[in-house]
Amino acid sequence: MSQPVEFTKDGKVVIPLYLWNEIKELAEYLYLEELIAQRGKTPGVVSLDELIEEEGLTRDDLEG
Repeated sequence: MSQPVEFTKDGKVVIPLYLWNEIKELAEYLYLEELIAQRGKTPGVVSLDELIEEEGLTRDDLEG
């Protein structure tokens, strides 16, 4: 992969949009991974059956 061209404007680095989007996606992934690691061993507050019921569905609706 070639190195992106660095641009500066008024002393600030300008990051190409495609690279900025990749950085944001990586940051979101790392943030979610951290949340999952922190909450992974805590008990759930709501069960799957409760969520399904709130939506007015049944397990049969989901499987069918």
